[in-house]
Amino acid sequence: GDGFMSGGYSNNEKRRFTQECIYEALLILLRSEKKLDDITVNELTQKAGVSRMAFYRNYDSLIDVIITHLNKYPLGYRDEIDPSTYDVHKHIRMFFPYFKENREILEYLINNGYQNAISEMIVHEIRVTFNSILYDIGFQEDYQITALTGIVEMSLLDWVKGGMKESTTKKAEQVIKIVDLFNLN
Repeated sequence: GDGFMSGGYSNNEKRRFTQECIYEALLILLRSEKKLDDITVNELTQKAGVSRMAFYRNYDSLIDVIITHLNKYPLGYRDEIDPSTYDVHKHIRMFFPYFKENREILEYLINNGYQNAISEMIVHEIRVTFNSILYDIGFQEDYQITALTGIVEMSLLDWVKGGMKESTTKKAEQVIKIVDLFNLN
């Protein structure tokens, strides 16, 4: 069994704990100069103190560990995704600090050929997770949603590649100015 985790914890809490252990173990292995492609599930689960079964219950791949971690707060949004209360400016102001907190893993992904994983995550989050609010903030046509994903993706990637020199506030205000061009409501 799962030992001390079996008593008094919900399955959701156990799953989150397992995921956190796996993610932290992956960071330790990456910090030891190991390449993501060279890390085995066996090695990772041993380092994390979890079973292979626990890994495969939660993830499809090692990159999935990272993306799941980053999606804990979709694009940094920590509130309920509700069209009646969603504030795009507030969200953009959460976005850059959230990714600054995750700077180490973003830099790893970009510097080791996994930039597409970041891009795919952004597209998925905008088109799926935030789909219900896009129309309300002025993104009604598919080409507008494509433009939004491009703005978000390139703003983040350029900022990370440039060493995150601008403040999170400055980056947010730049993106807000662009997004507001679409919001004709």
